[in-house]
Amino acid sequence: SDRAGYEVDYLFGQVELKRRHINWEGSCGNLSAAAGVFALAEGLVEPRLDAQSPQPVRVWQANQGYGMVIHVPRGVSAPMPPGSGAGAADAPLMQLAGVAGQEPPVYVELLGPTAGRPLLPTGRATDVLTSLDGEPIEATLVTAGNPTVFVPATAAGLQGTELP
Repeated sequence: SDRAGYEVDYLFGQVELKRRHINWEGSCGNLSAAAGVFALAEGLVEPRLDAQSPQPVRVWQANQGYGMVIHVPRGVSAPMPPGSGAGAADAPLMQLAGVAGQEPPVYVELLGPTAGRPLLPTGRATDVLTSLDGEPIEATLVTAGNPTVFVPATAAGLQGTELP
């Protein structure tokens, strides 16, 4: 990265399948984590051979305009040089639904994810939105990383205990 204090720039594009368009406005947490792993695997960032703990990789999220620290544990599937630290046997393993196998978790630390915008864009913890059928829905609007709207599961006809 040319930005002071960061090792890698990350630019996320989401391809829309129904039209020829790439949306450059958002981000993706899983791919943010992969940016740190990729940077180490491809030699964009020098592995710290003396570290036994996860290696921090400082990444600039170019779409949203904020920094991230991707904490890459030793032993992830990305190749690490021999003797670069603890192996997978030393790290707790996790599995994501729909993904084969287990790996040590990669943690993404967001640095200033609001990029100067207010965390609650309306200034309120709860707002009332109107559904397509005219019904009011209590919601919390948050701008941290990707803008997100939180609504009670019951507003979508769910209980909130359903599994995938």
